[in-house]
Amino acid sequence: MTLRARWTEFGDSWRVSYAAQMRNIGHTVQTAWVCIGVTLALSACGGQGLLNQDPMSPNTKDSLVDPEPEIIRTQGADFSKFNAVLVEYPTITADATQGDDVDAAQLDDLRAKLQKDLESAFFKSYARAAAAGPNVLVVQAKIVRAVPNKPLRNIALPSRVMGAGRGYAAVDATISNGADGTLMLRFRDTDATSRAGLEQFSTWGAIEKTFEHWASAIEGATES
Repeated sequence: MTLRARWTEFGDSWRVSYAAQMRNIGHTVQTAWVCIGVTLALSACGGQGLLNQDPMSPNTKDSLVDPEPEIIRTQGADFSKFNAVLVEYPTITADATQGDDVDAAQLDDLRAKLQKDLESAFFKSYARAAAAGPNVLVVQAKIVRAVPNKPLRNIALPSRVMGAGRGYAAVDATISNGADGTLMLRFRDTDATSRAGLEQFSTWGAIEKTFEHWASAIEGATES
């Protein structure tokens, strides 16, 4: 993923704001789709309004325009001093699926998938570390949300436009100095399932693809 970064001072840290390549729909087109979606959904669904009231879930407009990720990099952080990385097994919040009936094995698969993606991204530039220590970066990630797609709902145009069948995911990741635990970088993002592409017809495909984008973005944020 190519990062187009804008750096501004943020207290003791630096905040990076970038537009990810996955968000490739123009604002004009997005606004038009929203207007069409509202009309179609109200007529087709009896005016039921927002389908997911989770405060972390995108609203009608934002489901088409995902917010940019937030990256906070500690001022003076120098990643060039490190030559190895330890990617810890990701955690997941108890309410990550927001009530969807997802078994524990599937949640473990998601955690393993995210760890694998992070390792794939970081091991291109860093050696694998067996434990935290000097010259070792420690990557920790938490899956805050992992709400699956509802593929059958994505077949109908009204629900596709309004996002009724769309899942979404949120992550909170940190990179720390393995020698003393000093926080060097924090990454947070929420992404809704794309309404384009075959992933919308897969229960977990879009979220797993998002993990790959996140891993690339997190590793990329360590570059000078």
